[in-house]
Amino acid sequence: MNSYIIPTLSQKPENVILHSGANDLKFIKDSKQIAKNIINLALKSHSETTKVIISGLTPRRDKYANKVTQVNDVLQLECNKRNIEFINHDNIVPTYDCAACGVYLNYKGTNKLVENILCISNSLD
Repeated sequence: MNSYIIPTLSQKPENVILHSGANDLKFIKDSKQIAKNIINLALKSHSETTKVIISGLTPRRDKYANKVTQVNDVLQLECNKRNIEFINHDNIVPTYDCAACGVYLNYKGTNKLVENILCISNSLD
């Protein structure tokens, strides 16, 4: 994401919502490191003209489900410390809102994700 966000930031947006980290669940063992990477990306992306908001990892129903919770707990704590807005997706229930594979969101889950993001984006100045 470090490379991908550069073109977006060059446009000097007022707000950026970072929704990343899920692919790291498989490759990075430490939940705290995943959260640290996301926070570092947010800090690098923040400027006087750009507010950064972090969207938590979406709940899932696979072997990484507990890790998602751990990452989100650390993200929430670190966002609170740094006055970074955090979008929580606790209203997404994996049993009902994930596809059969347990990883991706189904139609209902996707709608909840969109509602969560829209709720925050509608409150921005």
